[in-house]
Amino acid sequence: MDFVPPPGLGRGSVPPGSCHRYAPGHHVHWDQARKCHDEPGELHEVLISAVDVQDDGWVTLHEAGDRFGHSFRAWHHRAGQLRAKIRGHRGPALWQPSWNLLWFPAQESPANTLMYLAPDGPSHC
Repeated sequence: MDFVPPPGLGRGSVPPGSCHRYAPGHHVHWDQARKCHDEPGELHEVLISAVDVQDDGWVTLHEAGDRFGHSFRAWHHRAGQLRAKIRGHRGPALWQPSWNLLWFPAQESPANTLMYLAPDGPSHC
């Protein structure tokens, strides 16, 4: 199956007038989104709330399941966007360490939201 980007966004996944980086902590490229399905690696269930996101973009992820009690930090360039996504999501999120992706599985829909996090810290837009 071919991956088709959302309408109006062209071949990339960045809306006009915003940061255009596809580096860790920035935007997910459509090809990365496709490949993370083909080669998923491990998925860790994580618990996260909007209060876990600091204004400077650092977020603390709390692992659940058999890794319960383990926490780690990562960075995202748009703290407000990440907070809004967390507030609108119900249930656990998933961390895919091989791709540095935070998944917000959609309820009753095949669509998921992916956020590209940077465990090594900030980089400029």
